[in-house]
Amino acid sequence: MSLLLGHVTVRTDWYKKLELGLIAQPDRDDLGSVKSLLRLNHAEWEQLQIAFYGMRTIQVHQPDVGLELAPVWHRIIHSSSIPAYISNRSWDVVDFNAAADELWGGMPDNALRALMGLPYGRHERSTQPDPRPPMSRRALEQLEVLGLPPQPDRRRHLPDWPMTWGRAAATSLRNALADYPKDAVLLQIRSEVLADPELLALYEGPVGEDVDIVTRNTPDGTRRLMYNPAVGEIGIMQGGVAEPLRAPGARVVWMEWWPLMRATVACPPECGLYHIHK
Repeated sequence: MSLLLGHVTVRTDWYKKLELGLIAQPDRDDLGSVKSLLRLNHAEWEQLQIAFYGMRTIQVHQPDVGLELAPVWHRIIHSSSIPAYISNRSWDVVDFNAAADELWGGMPDNALRALMGLPYGRHERSTQPDPRPPMSRRALEQLEVLGLPPQPDRRRHLPDWPMTWGRAAATSLRNALADYPKDAVLLQIRSEVLADPELLALYEGPVGEDVDIVTRNTPDGTRRLMYNPAVGEIGIMQGGVAEPLRAPGARVVWMEWWPLMRATVACPPECGLYHIHK
C-alpha cells in the first residue's frame, strides 16, 4: 500500500503506521492520496480528517472568511467569569475578557505567536502592568518541585512548553496553513519558525510523523500547566474551544485555571498531562 502511495524509500511502512495510529498528524496531501486510492466518499473523507486532525478541511470560497465573527460571540465571552478570548483565522486576538487579560498577564495580540514561543505584542486593549513583573518566588519553587527548567521570558507562562504547548502550537500552524495557505500572518509566523532551530525541530520533526500521545490532543479539552501572574502560581489550565460555523478557522477559547494542588493526579508517564480532581 505504501508503494502505491509513492513511498518507495525509507517510508515503505508509512501506511502500516497510519493504520496503527502511529502517525498523529499525517501530511494532508498524503492523506488525500489515501482517500483517492481507497475511493472514500464525502462522509468517509470528513470522518478520516476529523480522526487525524480533529477537524475537517475548510473549503475557502471568500478571501475574508474566518476574519469576522457574529457579535453574539463577543457578548458570550464578556458574560463569562472564565478567562476567554476570540481569535480569527490568522490567530490575531480580536476580543477577550478581563479574566483572560489577567491570566496571560497582558493579552497577546496574536495567540499563535505566544503559543509558539515567538516574540509577540501586547493587545492594545490590555490593562495589565507593562512591563510584566518578574515571575513569583512561589512559581519558581513550583518549577523546581516539578523538575521543569525555567522557560525564556516570552513563554514563561507556559512551564511545560516543550512537551505540550509547543507541539500543539506547531500542529495548529500546520493545520491553519493547510486551510489558508495564502494568509500573510500565518506565512510570517512560519517564516520565523523555520528560522529558529528549536521551533524548526518542532514544526518539521515530531509534528506530522511519529509523535507521542501529547501531540494527539486537540485544543479542546486539554489540560496543561500555566503560570497565573494574578495569583503568582503555576496551575492547571483546562481548555475549551469552539469554532463559529460562519467563521471557519476562527476560535473562541475558554481557559479554566485551577491551582496545582487541585490537580495532583498525573496521567501515565508517556502522557505527561494532568487531570483535574475537585
